[in-house]
Order: sequence, then C-alpha cells, then structure tokens
Amino acid sequence: MSIIGDNIKYIRRLKNISQLELANYLGVKQPTVADWERSKSEPRRKRINSIAAALKVDTQMLESKTLIGKGLSTTDIINIEDDVNYAYIRAYDFSVSAGFGTMVDDETQHLFEEPFDYRWLRRITKTKADNLSLVFVDGDSMEPTLRSGDQVLVDHTQKGTKDGIYVLTLLGETYVKRLQFNHNKLMIISDNNLYPLREVNEQDENECHIHGRVIWFARKT
Repeated sequence: MSIIGDNIKYIRRLKNISQLELANYLGVKQPTVADWERSKSEPRRKRINSIAAALKVDTQMLESKTLIGKGLSTTDIINIEDDVNYAYIRAYDFSVSAGFGTMVDDETQHLFEEPFDYRWLRRITKTKADNLSLVFVDGDSMEPTLRSGDQVLVDHTQKGTKDGIYVLTLLGETYVKRLQFNHNKLMIISDNNLYPLREVNEQDENECHIHGRVIWFARKT
C-alpha cells in the first residue's frame, strides 16, 4: 500500500478536489491519479512536488505516515457529512449493452472516481459509496426507459430478489435489462418490444451473474 497514494486521496477529498480537477492541473489523465490512489503506481519525485503545489500542502505532508489518523480510513472519511461534501463513486469506461450483449474485457477497463454531492446521494440511497458504481448504456433495447449514452448508478448490494432493472452478465456478455423473478424462474425483459423475452434456464443459471440493481440514471440533454 502506498502512503503517498493514500495521502493524495485523503487531502484531495478534504479539499473537495475531484480526480479530474487534479489531473487537469497536473497535465495527466484521470486514470493516472486513480492509479496513484489505488497504489497501482507512484508518482515520481518531480511529480510529487507538483501534486503538493496543486493541493497547497508541502511534500512532507504527502509523505507523512501519520497523516491519516484517529482510526479513520478514507472510506470512513467520505461518509462523514460534516467533513466532506462529496462521495466518490467508481466509474467505469465501458458500456453495458441494452441490446444483444457486450463482451467485457477487464484489461480495457480504466477505473476512476466520480464526485457526487453527499447530501443529494443520501436522498437516493443509504448504500455506501464503496458498493455503488457507474456505467454507460449502449443500445436501444431498454428504450424508452434507458437510452444509449445514459449513465446508470448501480447498487451492488441488491443482487436480485425483486423485479427491477439490473446489470448482469450472462454467458460472458454483460447487459442492462429488466429482470422479473417469477416462481424460481428468471425472466430477462427488454422495454423495447422489438427485442424478445428471454428466460434463464437451468443450463444457463451457473453462467448468470447479477452485478447489481440500477437505482438512478443520468442523460445528456
């Protein structure tokens, strides 16, 4: 685990600076900042000086082993309403299919974090930010409910006990679809009636994984 990465995340969140804002200031891509904070890589010495300047702290603070104290992790910190105004939700750069399925390649997924106003998010869900994620919709099978290009918020604590719209992987392909649970049968439904109803049979059950329920979506106007 990188002390510098943890400290960058800690200070950035306390100052309400998004990963994208920090990346733009430094002239790097947002996933680079995300990799530092997840300890996948460390910034070089010259870059540490620039990060310190961007966050308006000295380099010693970035390298301090005692900066994150009082028994609080960064996950705890983003849930303290008085200290931080934003919750940071994982966002993926791939789209889930509202069509005939999308093959997901883990090597092409670049994870970054999207800031959400904490108070607004708590009106939508009580689920912690660590159990939420954002993905894009691709295709027209869920129209008019969801359109291609929409971004959906997925609650990974809801794996499927009641009807709703879910992100799921079936036979290696990932979809966003309406699911109906009916007498131990799983029905996969497209809101666009041009797409056929699909039933998950016993043979396919082991190849079906429900990632979470869609609880909110955003659309460009």
